[in-house]
Amino acid sequence: MKIISKLSLAEKTILTLDGDILSMNPSKVIVDGKEYEFNVAYDMKNTIGIDVNRVYGDEVTFVP
Repeated sequence: MKIISKLSLAEKTILTLDGDILSMNPSKVIVDGKEYEFNVAYDMKNTIGIDVNRVYGDEVTFVP
């Protein structure tokens, strides 16, 4: 899934993606080759937060 926008805040990064996250029911996400747990921003469509300072890539992969 492609990353549309990135926002780094302290030690977290907010990612807005180009697809529906909730329909996949994933448990983790792979970003820049590393696996992370994530939080869904329910009031922001297709947006997640991960505990990483900076994201360099432009795609993510969800892990069931």
